Amino acid sequence: FNLGRFLDREAGARPFPVVAELVPGPGHDLRPIERFLEDYERGKSSLPDAFRRAAVALPQSPGGVASLSPADIVAAVDAGRGWAGLDILAHISAKDHNAEALRAYLAGLERLGVESLLAVTGDQPAAGRGVFELDSIGLIRLIQDINADSFQRAAPGGYDAVHEFRVLAAVSPFKYTEASVRQQYLKAAKKVRTGARGLTTQLGWDWRKSRELFRVLADEGLDVPVFGNVFVLSTATNPAFSIRETSP
Repeated sequence: FNLGRFLDREAGARPFPVVAELVPGPGHDLRPIERFLEDYERGKSSLPDAFRRAAVALPQSPGGVASLSPADIVAAVDAGRGWAGLDILAHISAKDHNAEALRAYLAGLERLGVESLLAVTGDQPAAGRGVFELDSIGLIRLIQDINADSFQRAAPGGYDAVHEFRVLAAVSPFKYTEASVRQQYLKAAKKVRTGARGLTTQLGWDWRKSRELFRVLADEGLDVPVFGNVFVLSTATNPAFSIRETSP
């Protein structure tokens, strides 16, 4: 499955894709990711026909806590058993690098064959000082410039072979003051008009706000896919964590 090409399709031709977000275990342990890929390869034939397991999403230091970068994980898994036919959605944030360092990092992802990106501003680092030279819109603009450079260097007739990043952007409709929700929708529209091929929501539990997001996108004439964010309770610690994070 190629997630980037899915983003290029017309709305009626899109399947229902499922993207699993995976992070290393304690001590940068990649075995949880490897076990997921093994289990998926064994059981993928039992998935409902209406669903398409599309990709593995790899966050970049989620929550501001230092972790292996998506490029490090891709290189390590590529050297092992591979990705079981799944695409890779690499998160890239502006919190740790200036614009030139981001260009270098994106060049590395290109070398690894990564095409799909989620561009975010990023969380404030838990330790140390963030860079934040760019925000998410500036990051999308940088990626679009890199794509344009790639096509300019291509020989006539060779455009189909050009590497092109396809970018998703984040939006949170789960805001409950007019100022905060308007800011989210205005920025989401600007991200799409800057070059994002789709949106993914941040975590929330309010279906009315999800419906509101689709209504706003329709009013703005923005026909892009939206990935919902589902939190899977996989261990006994997750419910307690969730309650602490969401309780007043």
